[in-house]
Amino acid sequence: MKQILRINTDRLKKAACLLSFVYLFIAYVYFYFFTPASSGDEWLFVSDLDYIKAHGWMAAVEKSISVPYMIISLPFSFIMENYVALRLTNFLLVFFLLIYFFKIAKIRSLYFYGYLSFFLATSAVFCGGTNDTLFFISLIIFFSEAYLYIVYRKMNNTTLAFTMLVVAIFTRELVFVYFPALILAFFFLYKTGFRFFQNKMLLPFAVFCLFVTINIPCLQSRGKLSYDDKVAPSSLGVNWRQRQYLAQLMVNEGKLDNFQHPSWDETRAYLDKHGNAALPRTLLEGITFDYKMTATEFVKDFGFSLFFGFRQLALMLFFPFIILFARIYKRDFRSPDMFIPLIMLSVMAILSLIVVSYIEPRWFIGIFVPAILFYYMNQRQGKVRQWYLTANYVLVILFAFYGMYGIAKSYLNNHP
Repeated sequence: MKQILRINTDRLKKAACLLSFVYLFIAYVYFYFFTPASSGDEWLFVSDLDYIKAHGWMAAVEKSISVPYMIISLPFSFIMENYVALRLTNFLLVFFLLIYFFKIAKIRSLYFYGYLSFFLATSAVFCGGTNDTLFFISLIIFFSEAYLYIVYRKMNNTTLAFTMLVVAIFTRELVFVYFPALILAFFFLYKTGFRFFQNKMLLPFAVFCLFVTINIPCLQSRGKLSYDDKVAPSSLGVNWRQRQYLAQLMVNEGKLDNFQHPSWDETRAYLDKHGNAALPRTLLEGITFDYKMTATEFVKDFGFSLFFGFRQLALMLFFPFIILFARIYKRDFRSPDMFIPLIMLSVMAILSLIVVSYIEPRWFIGIFVPAILFYYMNQRQGKVRQWYLTANYVLVILFAFYGMYGIAKSYLNNHP
């Protein structure tokens, strides 16, 4: 019986891997070439490139832009349209991630890249012209290198790992949500004997100083680092957190569809009607504004996180939590295997707490790809049960078919 199960699992593994590659090809062709220009948040970075060209680099930094992403994308924008330059940048970044896993992390298994391809195919964010790709790939490389050292005492490229961490810090303000996970990474590295003060840290430190210097105009004018900023017209006097909070209030009242936001003008009109104190302006105010709503949305958002994660990772999502609960049950709190599960739990819990409106799956990319690495490394060592492997392959196959069907349907609806 075990032999039959193993044979069938091998066949399913090959089928899942092949379908994942096909799924990725179809998804990327569709997302790169058939997604309208400046859709989603892409418009913000297109406008930032225009602003740099019109007003100069210093003025753009003072206004607030994503410095590392603009440094990479700007040269391409002089020879092609802005949105094409942004998408090309992200395509090259994804290629860089594949090179990292193959040449630096030295993962040569076709099946690992099948898992990764399946996830990438579900994540349109890698194809759009936003700084998400640079931010998350930077975190992926750092967390992957940290994990390989913590568990296997082998960091393949210390300089690259910490340079990418510096890039992540200066790319998106979302890095503050990942700070607890980063603290966990430093803690686990320290406990396993990693030396933070070594010559390999000179380049990351130099890059950090360089980015601080570039950020001086924004630090002087705004008192903070330069990040992309979706701000309302200054005359309205509202911010993004108020708009998000109002979105959830309207969804709960049935006045707005889920996964939608009211306009800036609607947000201003709500405050004019109910008073400026009717919506929270800061993160802390958002958490403490209505404790019952905060608790309700936390449970709901954490559930959504698991749901979206399951769609993108299949059973690979739950494996780290199984390991976490097993270690807790055995009171083995010092196990290196706790690292990936704990950073996953911390990021998912924090986002579920602070995001009052809907959760976006892209926010978890920085922990989901390390989760794939965690699953693969345990599978390679024979630590994943045969039935679990089989069930995961079946789900990957089903989800791949479903994803390709969704892309085909979307294409036919938009190109009758």
